[in-house]
Amino acid sequence: VLAVVDPDTYRKLDRPALYGVMKHLRLVNNATLKVAGKAVPGPGSLDTLRGKPDFAVHAARVVMTRNRVHGATAYTVLELAEIVESVCVMMVFAVARHHAALEAALDAEGSVDRHASIKRQFQRWRTRFVPLDGLQLDQDDLAGIDPLVSQIETDEEHPDSDGDEPGVETPQRGRVVELVGEHQVLVLLGEPGSGKTTTLEYLAWWAADQRLRAPSRPGRSPIYVSLARAGAGMGRSLANLALEDHAADSWRAVLEGPYLLLLDGLNEVPLVHRDAVIADLSDLLARATRAQVVITSRPSAYRGQLDCPAFKLEPLDDERILEFLQRQGPTPQAVEALAMRLRAAPRLWEWARNPMNLAILVRAARQSGGELPGSRGALLLGFVRELMRRERSQH
Repeated sequence: VLAVVDPDTYRKLDRPALYGVMKHLRLVNNATLKVAGKAVPGPGSLDTLRGKPDFAVHAARVVMTRNRVHGATAYTVLELAEIVESVCVMMVFAVARHHAALEAALDAEGSVDRHASIKRQFQRWRTRFVPLDGLQLDQDDLAGIDPLVSQIETDEEHPDSDGDEPGVETPQRGRVVELVGEHQVLVLLGEPGSGKTTTLEYLAWWAADQRLRAPSRPGRSPIYVSLARAGAGMGRSLANLALEDHAADSWRAVLEGPYLLLLDGLNEVPLVHRDAVIADLSDLLARATRAQVVITSRPSAYRGQLDCPAFKLEPLDDERILEFLQRQGPTPQAVEALAMRLRAAPRLWEWARNPMNLAILVRAARQSGGELPGSRGALLLGFVRELMRRERSQH
């Protein structure tokens, strides 16, 4: 157990003694062990666990046994039975106390190849990903209700109201990767090219990397699913898609286990199948007692049908645009030149607030030897060609 829970400490122990192992597993403290009112030889005692007054007896027996082994004490059959019982009790409590780390390690051990494959698949985002911000949407936003009309109606119903009602929550805003960590389930909404798929692919890479780096630490095993492949007419349920090429034994094991479900592109589900997929997602959220779920969609395809918070990806601010260029550009000089060129054209700078548009602009600059085309018309033509190439590659 110690080798899994704390491998660094385990490696440092030279011929680990039983008491030392028990202490590192937080099963004993530095007080004196006492059993039946008599002091027991040994350097420490157990934390008496609530509801288990005899736990110290088992701990003392195990420690005493370990100390006597080298004296070749002849144990009776009854004493041997008691020793075996005590060792089993200690093991049960050690596993119970550290079950999360043991479960994580066992899951990671059986999924090394899969995690390595996911990490390789999305490796490009290790250095190229630029964190995006998200703003929480309320139900009116999701339903497409004009907030001005809504406020006018509210003022008419409550003439004395000044519009600042107490108790109204301020929409949550923050880095998307942090928002994902704060919510078990959420929906990410964004226009084309806003970074929905990129964010999910980065989360898949990051989760796989963490499982490979620290398998004994509690973490989540990523499962990335393109919802475009889902639909009743295709004969492939969401559960079947999630279980393809993954180590989970069953859909229930996924929903009740330490998994990160990344479900990409609700808007890409054929319209004829979309209601069925949304019903499937609603059932998933109701049964996901432990799994974490992130769903992406364009706003036009989602109207708040699921009982979970929704966040809209915000455009890149000036600082993020520069960070994006620094991560994508070949040299600092080329990045600076490209940034100056974009700033000089306000329309291009606004286009660059969309990550996909900015990536296309960078690609166009690379194809022109590190600089943007000389005329605005040539630049626009290159931009449109790149956009059409991207759309053809996706369909």
